[in-house]
Amino acid sequence: MRKWIPILVLLYSPMLLAEIIEFPEEELAQESVLPIFDRVEVVKSRNVDVDSRFEVGAGIGFNLTEALYDNKSLNLNITYNFSNLHAVNFIYISPFTGLSNMGEDLANGKGLSGGRFDASLAPYPKGYMLLNYQLTAYYGKISLSKDYVMNILLYGMAGLANVTFSDTTAMGATVGMGQKFFLTKNLGLRFDLIGIAFSGPDPTSATNLNPTLITSQVPSSSLEDTLYFRTFFNLGLEYLF
Repeated sequence: MRKWIPILVLLYSPMLLAEIIEFPEEELAQESVLPIFDRVEVVKSRNVDVDSRFEVGAGIGFNLTEALYDNKSLNLNITYNFSNLHAVNFIYISPFTGLSNMGEDLANGKGLSGGRFDASLAPYPKGYMLLNYQLTAYYGKISLSKDYVMNILLYGMAGLANVTFSDTTAMGATVGMGQKFFLTKNLGLRFDLIGIAFSGPDPTSATNLNPTLITSQVPSSSLEDTLYFRTFFNLGLEYLF
């Protein structure tokens, strides 16, 4: 009997009347409100602040896609940082003179069926000037010990190149990426991987580069142009002013 009591109470209880409540329209909220943060900090406790500062560096590099000529080079770079993210960068690359081991072999006639091929008798790049826009994509820290922290910057860059040959120049395009390891707040290591595309004289299009028959360098006008893709790996020291 007890289990039927709640059911009977519900059946015979008076119906609840719903009351409609209306508010004046002018008292209702007309727009949503979101919290406002005065300052958003992407990076906390940044040790290396490059905003509105210059960086100057120098080092050595390697042309990873050069077969005929010496692939080593010296490089100088100057960077101005508009902010901690955006910068403009100038790099000058000065290749070493001379031939590679393969180029020396060809100049001595090794591997050739008669005759010799001396690529140094054709115009070759003597300097690369690069002007790049640089964007810093990542800033971080590495704790190498309990008391020492190294700061890291990862960046990409793209821009224009001017390539100087023995008797001509050529314009090209560049794209690359790099990483900096700051040993202190001002001194760091810089590593760049840069691709350069340009058009220039092709030494293999020469009718004759035999050093026994030719004693002076042939002009660029006597050679066909070809499209070059060169990849440089540069490393060196950099100082932040």
